[in-house]
Amino acid sequence: IDVAGDGSSAVVQLRDGEVFLVSTGRVDELDSRADLVAPSLDSFGYAWSVPSDSPEELIAWDSDVVPIEIADAWPTASTVSHIRVAADGSRIAALVTVGNQRWAVVSAIIRDQDGTPQSLGPMQTVTRLSQPAGGLAWLGQDSLGILLEGDTPVLLSQIVGGPGVGGSAPVGATSLAGARTGAGIRVLGENGVVFAQRGSAWQESLPGVVVLGT
Repeated sequence: IDVAGDGSSAVVQLRDGEVFLVSTGRVDELDSRADLVAPSLDSFGYAWSVPSDSPEELIAWDSDVVPIEIADAWPTASTVSHIRVAADGSRIAALVTVGNQRWAVVSAIIRDQDGTPQSLGPMQTVTRLSQPAGGLAWLGQDSLGILLEGDTPVLLSQIVGGPGVGGSAPVGATSLAGARTGAGIRVLGENGVVFAQRGSAWQESLPGVVVLGT
């Protein structure tokens, strides 16, 4: 679930993979293609979705459920596992596979004068990932949070164009949500407990959670 900043709408992916746009009094099906990654809703009201094995088929859907095919989306990538549009709608972050290597990348979103997305700018690599990822989030305006899977999950806090710092994530972490400020990061554990980061430690903040939205 990705919720608009003003709470007026949300883009939702169901367990069967389909993506819907939910707003007051309306539920509209957006995308039913196979193997869709989790969608992202931008500050202009466009919902972004893409199949994991077809990065070049990125689509932005407007509020009237009109699809806009995005040109030049990650041209060298063979797969994409996560996407997340920045809070100001100017950039999109993605976790992609290029030449059998996993990378976090960021591209500018090129829009027309009405704010309609047209294409992506050049793909800028941010960092290479050593493990598969279970989550991606913007932490403020210039940093990414990447949840790396494994026997001991790791949360990588990565500055775009700068260094990254890896630290332990809560045991059994399943998903990640960010915020407009870097202090807003939340992690959902396998037992339905949401954790908030307090310095270098994780603190339980809410139990009984089924799904973590942003």
